This record gives sequence, C-alpha cells and structure tokens, in this order.
Amino acid sequence: MVFQKVIIFLIIVSAFSIYVPSSLATDGFEPPILKLLHSPTICAIEPPSDSNFTKLGDKMLSETEYAVLDWKAKLNQGQGRHPTWNMTLVKIPLDQQSGFNYSKCDITINYEPKPKDPNLQLREVGVTYPNATSGKAKITVYYLGVNWDVKYSSWNSGNIHYTQYTPVMQFTGFLASDPQLQETIRHELGHSFGLGHYIVNEGVLYDINMGKRDPPSIMLQSEMTYGVNHYDITTVDINEIKQIYGSGGFETYKPVQNLPTQNIKMPSYDSLLVELKNKNLSTPTCPSNSVNSKLVLPQWTSKIIKFWAAGSITDEGASNALMYARQCVANN
Repeated sequence: MVFQKVIIFLIIVSAFSIYVPSSLATDGFEPPILKLLHSPTICAIEPPSDSNFTKLGDKMLSETEYAVLDWKAKLNQGQGRHPTWNMTLVKIPLDQQSGFNYSKCDITINYEPKPKDPNLQLREVGVTYPNATSGKAKITVYYLGVNWDVKYSSWNSGNIHYTQYTPVMQFTGFLASDPQLQETIRHELGHSFGLGHYIVNEGVLYDINMGKRDPPSIMLQSEMTYGVNHYDITTVDINEIKQIYGSGGFETYKPVQNLPTQNIKMPSYDSLLVELKNKNLSTPTCPSNSVNSKLVLPQWTSKIIKFWAAGSITDEGASNALMYARQCVANN
C-alpha cells in the first residue's frame, strides 16, 4: 500500500497562547493579553541562595535591571528629556521580603531553577500569568540552562501517513547562558506589558533557527531557538506596544469592558460548525475555569488538526477553530 506522507508540526502551549501550523499563520502579533492601567512598578524578588551558583541573586537582579532599562530606553527613543514611557524597578532582597508590601507591585518577578510541574519542564523557560481584571502580572523566570531534542511520532489514517515532530526541552544542571536569561526576561516583560507572541511562517522560523536571519521580535513564538545567540527588542515590538496604548505612554490607556469568557462566536464560525457536524465531531466549547486551564488546550484541538491535514475541513475552518481555542486559553 502506498501512503501519502503529511507532516504536522505540534501545537505548543505556553501560559496563555498557542502556536498554529505555519500554513494557517500570518506574520504578526497574537492579540494583546493584558493592558496595564498605569506606568508599572516592577518588583524583582531576589531568589534564595543556591550553593551551585555563587551570587545568583545579584546575577538575576542585574539581568532584570538591564532588561527594564532596555525596554524603557527603546520605548522612549527620540523623546529627548521628556520621556513618557515610565516604569519603576524595585529590587527586593531576601532580608526585606517578609515585610514587603507587594500590593504596590504591578509586575512581580520570581526566579526558580525550573518548573515544579514535570509537564512544564518540557516547554517553559519563563512564564507570565496576566490578570486582565487587576491589570497586573506575575512572571517566573527559570535560571537553569536548557538543551533541545526532537521526538517523533507517527500514525496512519486511511491511506495517509502522518508524522509529528515535537521539540523537547530539557533543563541542565548548569546556569542558563546570558543570551537565554536576557531573552527570557525581556520576552516575559513584553508579555507583562500586554504583548502576545509574534508568529512567523515556517520558512522564516527555520532561517532564524539556523542563524541565517535575526528574529524580527523579542516576542518570537519559539522561546529559545537553536542557532541564535542574541535577541533584541525591535522596532516591531515598540510599535506594537504603542498600538495598544497609544504614543503617550502607559498612562494614556483607558480600560474597556472585558469581553465575555464563554460562548465566544466569530462571524465565520458557522461554516466551521457545519464541517464539524459532517465529521461527527461535537461542537467545540471552552473548558471550565480551573487552576490549570491556562496551560491546557481544549481536547478537540488535536482532532481539528488531523481533519485539516487530511483535507477533511478547509483552511478557513481550521483557522477559525484554532483562533477559538486560543481565545479559550487566553480568557480562562
């Protein structure tokens, strides 16, 4: 029997977003995940001492300070002596943490060696938890270095053979490299300012991974690529923040009423429902709120991808389904 071979790239989940197959994605940012209510106070909490790494606290706090200064300088570039983009970094040493008033922190940064949840150890070098209601965010930066591997899985469906490639991240026992820490902290700060991931097509991502071109954004959907040894906050990132808040700084944003978190509909969603009904697949629904809901895609998402790869549903239908799944994850 002759099989047609189809390659499917794994959908990867971070704390609040998903990555879609490149044929369904266009270059650009995912929707904003948070809007700060004013110029943020950023609280960096010194990590406990680690016998394996001397002056760990100094290292993490210094890298965070450089990242904050980098964001502030680039947001205010060209504004001379009257910068409008303000942010305040407060370093909280170990001996002040028990009595510190954390309520004044808009963005709180903690540092840990690696995720406590073994499942998260496969995909996170940093994570941001936004709270759209309070306009605040919590960041965790993992300071152990990572290595990458690729796992393969395959299956047959009719006369089609599917192969899935899953990038697998493993934490080492060594301190992360400077590029990893610098990229991670800047990337997570970008999320805390409201930026979603920046999506590029498969060909561009491959060139970036191979070191053939620079990343177009610090918010690139791949948190650590293979061949790149530096990351920069780019004009693309700065322009996107100014699209969210306006050109006058964080203070110019006026909150709007939150969108409902359930029963999300889209103008072209009806066509998808017809396709799913024809394939005996139940109507997608957002999972109920839970502690882990930000980390889990709706269970029907993998079936959508298989139907799309087999040509059973259209690109438009699959794209709508993935947008719906992304909104489920973002709003729960």
